[in-house]
Amino acid sequence: MLGAQIHNLFALTKELKQQFEYCHYIVSSQLAFVPKTKVIRNWIDASKSNSFWSYKNQKKALLISRLSKDKRIHISRFVDFCRRHGLDFHIASDWPRLPWQRRFLSSLELNDAEFIGPVSSNSYLRHSAGQYLFIAGIGQVPLEAASLGIPTAVMSSKSEKEFQDPLVFLEKDNLPLLEQWNFVINQCPIHTLTPNAQRFMQNQTTGAIREEFFLEDELKNLRTPNDLIEVYERCYMKPS
Repeated sequence: MLGAQIHNLFALTKELKQQFEYCHYIVSSQLAFVPKTKVIRNWIDASKSNSFWSYKNQKKALLISRLSKDKRIHISRFVDFCRRHGLDFHIASDWPRLPWQRRFLSSLELNDAEFIGPVSSNSYLRHSAGQYLFIAGIGQVPLEAASLGIPTAVMSSKSEKEFQDPLVFLEKDNLPLLEQWNFVINQCPIHTLTPNAQRFMQNQTTGAIREEFFLEDELKNLRTPNDLIEVYERCYMKPS
């Protein structure tokens, strides 16, 4: 069999599509564009997920993101949000090597303590989650953070005219939609999302975070290794 697995950054030509017997895309937004496609979503080992967080009036937030051009809007909005709400913050990302990366970080006017470089998200969160009010990111990061019982925000890729909130906090009401779209606010139907960042911050000022923002129980069986293995088996294994 001839096929491909693609992470949403590569456009298949018509000739290649005709040759492939299967195609995997990481996000479901590509299903309309590529025939014979199956979706491979991010996953967690829920058996190792326990709550690693409790509210202690934290005043710092963490963004985990790649330092790529398509993530600049996420990083800028996160910084603006934290500064507007008087929060300290950390940005965990690649060390800047390219000129545009250094120029971009310089434009944010970060101090030396705010950019902490790359981290292994799951292990870092298990050891350091307690110092943060919430974790922000897209894709795998919200999945891992929320499964550990940490309040979690998904960064938006939409323009302010389309969707004014720079981030949406995961809660019970929006989990089904955001899970379906792999925790990415880009091509998903944003008219079905209710902005809730102000509500979360109001929770924080009253000294408690409401129950709807904690989702570790809901995530226990949502994305497991077995789900991922089944996708591969259906594609690769010949029937007996």
